[in-house]
Amino acid sequence: MSKRYLFTVLLALVMVPALALAQGTISGTVTDGNTGDALPGANVIVDGQPYGGASDLTGAYLIEGIPAGTYTVSASVIGYETISMSAQVASGVVTTLNFALTSEALEFSAVSVIATRAKHRETPVAFTDVSAADVKERLASQDLPLILNETPGVYASNLGGGSGDSRVNVRGFDQRNTAVLINGVPVNDMENGWVYWSNWDGISDVIGSMQVQRGLGASNLAIASVGGTINVLTTAAEAKRGGIFKQEIGSDGFIKSSFAYSTGRMGNGLAASGAIVKKTADGYAYGTWTDAWSYFFTLNKAMGNHALDLTFLGAPQQHGQRYSSDQMHPNADWQEGGLFDGDLRANSGFNGSYDGTGNGWGYISEENYDMIMDQPGEPSSLDGIGKMLFGGIQQTKKIGDKFMINNRTNYYHKPVYNLNWYWNISKRTSLSTVVYGSNGFGGGTGPLNNRGKNIYWNADDSTMVVVGTDTSYTPGAYNSASVKYINPGQSDEGDFSYDWDEFIAYNSEGDGIFRSSDTVSSKYSAWNAGNTIDPNYSTTEKRAKYIIRASVNSHNWYGAISTFKHQLSESIKLTAGIDARKYEGIHYREVVNLLGADYYVDEYYYGGKDYSNINDTSPADGMKRIGDKVAYHNVGYNNWVGGFGQVEHSTALMSSFISAAVSNSQYQREDFFNYTDASGDQLSEKASFQGSAFKVGANYNLSEKMNVFANAGMLSVAPGFGSVYLNYVNDINKNAKNEKVTSLELGYGYTGTKLGIHANYYYTLWADKAMVKTGEADDGELLIYNIEGLNAQHTGLEFDVTAILMKGLKLNATAAFANWIWQDDVVASVTPDDARSSDAYEINIYSKDLHVGNAPQNQMSAGLVWTPIKGLRINPVLKYIDKYYADFDPSDRDDPTDREDAFQLDAASLLDFHAGYDIKLAGFPVSFGFHVLNALDTEYIADAVDGSGHTIDDVEVYYGLGRRLNTSIAINF
Repeated sequence: MSKRYLFTVLLALVMVPALALAQGTISGTVTDGNTGDALPGANVIVDGQPYGGASDLTGAYLIEGIPAGTYTVSASVIGYETISMSAQVASGVVTTLNFALTSEALEFSAVSVIATRAKHRETPVAFTDVSAADVKERLASQDLPLILNETPGVYASNLGGGSGDSRVNVRGFDQRNTAVLINGVPVNDMENGWVYWSNWDGISDVIGSMQVQRGLGASNLAIASVGGTINVLTTAAEAKRGGIFKQEIGSDGFIKSSFAYSTGRMGNGLAASGAIVKKTADGYAYGTWTDAWSYFFTLNKAMGNHALDLTFLGAPQQHGQRYSSDQMHPNADWQEGGLFDGDLRANSGFNGSYDGTGNGWGYISEENYDMIMDQPGEPSSLDGIGKMLFGGIQQTKKIGDKFMINNRTNYYHKPVYNLNWYWNISKRTSLSTVVYGSNGFGGGTGPLNNRGKNIYWNADDSTMVVVGTDTSYTPGAYNSASVKYINPGQSDEGDFSYDWDEFIAYNSEGDGIFRSSDTVSSKYSAWNAGNTIDPNYSTTEKRAKYIIRASVNSHNWYGAISTFKHQLSESIKLTAGIDARKYEGIHYREVVNLLGADYYVDEYYYGGKDYSNINDTSPADGMKRIGDKVAYHNVGYNNWVGGFGQVEHSTALMSSFISAAVSNSQYQREDFFNYTDASGDQLSEKASFQGSAFKVGANYNLSEKMNVFANAGMLSVAPGFGSVYLNYVNDINKNAKNEKVTSLELGYGYTGTKLGIHANYYYTLWADKAMVKTGEADDGELLIYNIEGLNAQHTGLEFDVTAILMKGLKLNATAAFANWIWQDDVVASVTPDDARSSDAYEINIYSKDLHVGNAPQNQMSAGLVWTPIKGLRINPVLKYIDKYYADFDPSDRDDPTDREDAFQLDAASLLDFHAGYDIKLAGFPVSFGFHVLNALDTEYIADAVDGSGHTIDDVEVYYGLGRRLNTSIAINF
């Protein structure tokens, strides 16, 4: 060995430790500045230097080997403001920098304070957080609930496939029994509990965060959170001045343009943010077009110990639907060689016959389009903004150079406004209050014809007569039983659409001459043959045999929630508050399209009863034009008042709570059709029902990484409006009873630097499920079934795992394994509708051990988040569903020999692919997005209703949507 080489080696041995001693380390944590929660995956870099790292699952980060000196260090994560701090790095010293990031919003926002949110290792409930970044990276402008399919125990589907028509189940309970809150305010419909996601079409563009609490949850309100609580927070007024423009283009004509701008904190202390979005699409299923806007505005002012947030949002929209149950078809119809010959985009109620559901879509000529658009009169169920944006109800719509009718459309505008006030009275005491209102306008269209009282041709004397209650009528050539709806014939387009032009000709034929050989009228002769001149009403005008109506469900909703918090000691906190709501639901049907005729006769017989307007006393009164009300007109009133209280005890090792809530629901119904104006009976008596909630829970931190928790609770849920007033009359169902829910949950959590695991077991007993249905006896008498003692038991295991596999590669995985069954055979009490004081009789319901349907009981998902280079994110997500039984009504199981489960659907695996890239172009941050939904184009059943044989041959289904693409570019300025 030469002397020079030996000297070099010795010098290296001396210098390496010296160089090491000349280097330092920066470490610390990255957390959410509002909640204190860890922010895993945050990027922490030394500006201008090749040193950096990412925070682990606990929010901790470590950057080693930094030469001594003074540096600027920045921490960033999507959806949060970037924070920079100065660091002095010394040789052999660890410098600590802790970053508390704000979610690109004001730190002092009343919105974020008022909403109840759970925290890991503190709140003893099972929950999942969905950040604004998650929504940005994986939602791809789908309906908001669909991102929750990556949450254990949650299943969401597109249902028929129309925009905003999605549904969501949590632990086997549908959204009627899953509480949905926007900024801490309940939004489930106060009459039926449903959530119409089309009303919230733009909320995904302004979401700050979303949390799904499974089970009874942490909310103090006495709400029906049997399955869980979905709490959505919108962004507060942003602290930083700037804006964003985003353009999206996707499959099936999807185009969406978004613009948002924030003023930042202005000189007067105010900060404002606003957004406006325009979306159009042709839809995956035929005829499911979308024409939608959404807007959002929020104003914030922080004044010492006070914070005020004013929020105003809405989503006026119209879209074509593939209506749920009426347009489901037996599985064989969807297959090759079946009715739709394997075309899963089909959208028609046609069943091979000309009597059926009457739901469907098809093209019309420009001449017929002009005729329909020139019909006199205007429906009254659109508000001013809807008329300004859309010009009216778009049940007849121009798409490209064609003209379309889809007689199943939804149109709605639900502006919502909140004033949130937070008052930090002292270090120990605070008061938060939200006053809110909502005025909804709109409804949905569908087919309508006379049932039970139709025009028939009397071949004996060549006159037109009205039959149904006319016992003197002599049957003629075309006399037969009426059907619910007419199915127009199919067109020659090859897309299973209706031939609306042919049907308009049939509906408007009226020269007074009956042609028994006419191919158009004879096609529908089983329902209503002959021409449309009915001398009972007019000898010149044409009476419609079929129209398109709108079912209007507008509402006015006002409320306030006020919450008082006081720290009794360092470890004990008291929370108490009130919840008051006033709701008015306005329901009627109106004529929107006469399809070539001049008027429609409002005569509807069912079960021997006339459901037309009792105040129509002459033939002229019964002739209805565009905008006239038909079938029903009533108003439901619901006044709610509740109170809640909670005591929490919290130490470093253990936190626990006990809470109680009570509520009173007062219902009243006003009916303008079934009671005369002079009767004094149009306004019903009031009916009141009490509800309650009691919950306890505790979390214990076994170590810095492990915790266990348990909670239990009981709910007594008041019956809904629809269970109190039945069959469109004001009589109160005195046998309506509260539902009782008992729940128990046990959980475990582990949070390490590279691995996080959350697991829980739940048991929920839903006792005395409110199941009230109506039916018809053999003699036509209407019946009411009050079913008592029907209990459902839901149990399951849920897992949520996050693992950092290597630098830049993270795994998110979930799993849920459940067993949901109906527990018992029960007895239903049956009462005749028109003699409710008479003796009831009983029938048996055989539901014991049948599995609950309508959602998969076993689910798994796994997603990789890979960041191979700075700014690039690649995120494939695989989802698996199994043990999925078709939906069914257990009250229909009255055959003791039928003990089979509902049909079990085949298991399915679905792959979504998401990618995003952030870069600076010309000094502006630019984000690109690319999404492939159902990337493998998997054919799978997403929704199903069981048939009498519980087999694939008679189950009615909707297949899930096929492969779709979405691309986007967003420019920040």
